[in-house]
Amino acid sequence: MNRVFKVRYGSWVSLATVGIFILLGYSIYNLYKTPVISYDNSNVIAMSITAVVSTVLLIFGYLFTAKEYVLTNDKLIIRRPIKPIEIELKSIIDIEEIANKLFFGFIRTFGNGGVFGIVGKHYHPKYKFVKFYSGKVTNLVLIKSRNGNYVISPKQGFVETIKELL
Repeated sequence: MNRVFKVRYGSWVSLATVGIFILLGYSIYNLYKTPVISYDNSNVIAMSITAVVSTVLLIFGYLFTAKEYVLTNDKLIIRRPIKPIEIELKSIIDIEEIANKLFFGFIRTFGNGGVFGIVGKHYHPKYKFVKFYSGKVTNLVLIKSRNGNYVISPKQGFVETIKELL
């Protein structure tokens, strides 16, 4: 049995993604709209570095963002453009839905906070270190496993389905 649950994307992630693309486009537009002769070298270098770094960050943000969650008989697979994350169902200790207000208690220690999704390591006093593979900041699901804690944002029916398999 393979059940596929799409990642739910929220308005924060959508706004952050569109905003970054607008800023990147504006940066590239400004870099190329005026002839190079009118720039001094420091402006050209600074705008070029900004455009390159922004593009690289967007690419990495996309590559590590969860696209869907696949539930098999023995694993939960978090599919992303590169290297899926596999969590053995037998290693899951508990699964719970997180109250919306709890998201704001997490502190991002490494990762992406909104472009294409919320991905990376976060810290919370109650849950300690948690790996996020989410598309929104509300209606989150916390998975506690022997290998670490994960937060995801699947569509409806996920929690009930996975609890049946545990």
